[in-house]
Amino acid sequence: MEPAHAEVEQVWPRDGCIRIVGTIVGMPPAAATLALRHRDRPLTVVHCPATVSGRKFETSFDIEIVTAASMGDRDIWDLHLDLSGRAELRVGRHLDDIVDKKRIMTFPAQAHGLFRVRPYYTVHRNLSLICERAAL
Repeated sequence: MEPAHAEVEQVWPRDGCIRIVGTIVGMPPAAATLALRHRDRPLTVVHCPATVSGRKFETSFDIEIVTAASMGDRDIWDLHLDLSGRAELRVGRHLDDIVDKKRIMTFPAQAHGLFRVRPYYTVHRNLSLICERAAL
């Protein structure tokens, strides 16, 4: 049995926003927010609203919330679904048979100011964002 997590079904990076649709697995559903946690500075977290209907969740956020909190030339943000403070579920895609998602499933980068933000799957099949300063 898979550990509790937020199973990604769709990722839509478009027009400076990223929309994520999925299902809550292994936990009773609850009101939620999306927590974007900086990988190297775990106390740096930005939140955005998420809607939950039954076990389904959906969230959409402007990439500006990530670029405004990024400090380096290359920052990684890990995505978590915060279930009203009861649990923080890692957002990922685990319930399919696609191996090596990091290489196979790629998403376009979205530009904002000096930054480009791109969702990607980690080697552990979790969803993260890379925020990179664009070359001048």
